[in-house]
Amino acid sequence: MSTIPSEVHKAESGTLAVKNQEISNRITVWRGQAEALVVSNSEDYAATLAFLKELRTYKKAVGFEKDPGIHSAKQHLDFLREDKAKHVRPLDEIDRVAMQKAADWKEKERLAAAAEERRVNEQRRRDAAEKAAADRRVAEAAAEEERKRRQKAIDDARKSGEIKQREANKLAKQVAEQASRDKEAAREVEEAAAAQVKDVKVKANIPKLAGTMGRTNWKHRVVNPDLVPRAYLQPDEVAIGGMVRATKDKEKAEAKCPGIEVWSKDAV
Repeated sequence: MSTIPSEVHKAESGTLAVKNQEISNRITVWRGQAEALVVSNSEDYAATLAFLKELRTYKKAVGFEKDPGIHSAKQHLDFLREDKAKHVRPLDEIDRVAMQKAADWKEKERLAAAAEERRVNEQRRRDAAEKAAADRRVAEAAAEEERKRRQKAIDDARKSGEIKQREANKLAKQVAEQASRDKEAAREVEEAAAAQVKDVKVKANIPKLAGTMGRTNWKHRVVNPDLVPRAYLQPDEVAIGGMVRATKDKEKAEAKCPGIEVWSKDAV
């Protein structure tokens, strides 16, 4: 096996290390110079501009030297990605076909289970309402029978002279009021019984397989932006930034878009 590529690589690595060390040395020197800069007059300002010009010129030179290697690496990376993609893409297409068929069946089963759940719960509520109504009718009938029994006893007592008509009327009124309360209580019990029915869950019979993901994706679309709560709105930073840069005036920009703070900052 030839060792020439390895030796060439070592030589290139050695040259790269030397160049990188040279760049690092310059960076160290320029960092110290930048930290020591004091700009307090026009001469200092001009000297700083000259320093920046030299720094930026060298930065471009570093880019010219490093960019070809980066470009080559990117080309190779793009080649590897495309080589992978040309094999993965058809597999993804096959995956989508099979997944869609499985998802369609799963959705059908889920909707069928939901429909069955609604049917079962509606029937349970109907049954409970019918039973509660029947119980209420029995209770009302019992209350009416009790009223009649007590009313007869009052009538018998009045006829026998045990109580006078005025007392009989008073007792009859009390009996009627009690019967009315009993019937109202029966209606309240009916309503409470009908409301206490708990829904049951009907689970779709969907098998699971280890290594596969089964999930339900919840999605949305905005149908009326004006009704969306503020908590779910996001400022358009790009549009705001464009307006600020075009306006170039703090007061005007802030007037156009209340809620923002505008400032300018000089750069060299």
